[in-house]
Amino acid sequence: MKKKLKVNLTDEKRIKDFFSLNAKTECDIDVVNEHSYVDGKSLLGVMSLNLAKPLSIFVHGEDDEIQQLVGEYENNGLLFE
Repeated sequence: MKKKLKVNLTDEKRIKDFFSLNAKTECDIDVVNEHSYVDGKSLLGVMSLNLAKPLSIFVHGEDDEIQQLVGEYENNGLLFE
């Protein structure tokens, strides 16, 4: 399954939480900013993007793993509504 989300990484705590959660999952995560695609588990890649605006991410994996990750993002205030 593939799921598209928007995340808000505007401060240091959110960035740390995002990478901590991504490191624990088996899902593949692609981060998109305009025309740039980077690996959501790559700190350097994500830090090269404009973090002042919400980022689109695509999460690829098993349905239950994706739902668990989305729940963790929500619990940590990472989702942009």
